[in-house]
Amino acid sequence: MKILVLILLTGLVYPCSCEEMPPPEVAYEMSNVVFSGEVTNIIEDWNNGFMEISIDVYNVWKGAIDNQVIILTGLDDCGYYFQLNEEYLIYGYYSQMNHIWTDICTRTNLLEYASEDLDYLNGLNNGDINGDGGINILDVVLLINNILSPLPYEIDGGDLNDDGTINILDVVQLVNIILN
Repeated sequence: MKILVLILLTGLVYPCSCEEMPPPEVAYEMSNVVFSGEVTNIIEDWNNGFMEISIDVYNVWKGAIDNQVIILTGLDDCGYYFQLNEEYLIYGYYSQMNHIWTDICTRTNLLEYASEDLDYLNGLNNGDINGDGGINILDVVLLINNILSPLPYEIDGGDLNDDGTINILDVVQLVNIILN
C-alpha cells in the first residue's frame, strides 16, 4: 500500500514533461512505426499502469505492422488518451518487450487534426517504385528483381520500411500497401 501511495505522489510531484513537439519530419525519423487507424477496443490495465489500444490499421508510412494491432500507452500523465471509434495518426516506438508504445510526447493525434503530418507523410515514397503514378504488381516485380539481381541497383524509395536495406520485408510492405 505504501508503494502505491508513493507512486501516486511521485506522479503528482513529477508530472509528465515533454520537449517541444518536433516537426513531422523529425517525429517520423524518431519513430519505429507511423500509421493511421481506428480504435476498436481499449483495455485499462491498472495493475501494470498502461492501456492496451486495439486499432484497425488503415495506412502505414513506416514500419511493418498487421492490419490490426495492439499498442500500449501509459495510464499516467504521459499516456495518450484514445477514444473508441475515433481515427488517429500514431507515431509509435518499440518498448523492451517489442510492443508498440506511444504517449503525449509524440505527434500522435486525432486524424482530423493531423493535416500537417499527413501532408508530409503522403509526400514520402508510397510504394510507386517505377514512378508510373500507380502502386501495383509492376512495382513488386521491380523490387523483387532488384533484390534477386547479382548487382543490386539503387531504387528510389525501395526501402519501404526504412530499415536501411532493400529486402523481402520491403516486398511484404509493398504487397500490404497494394492489398490495403
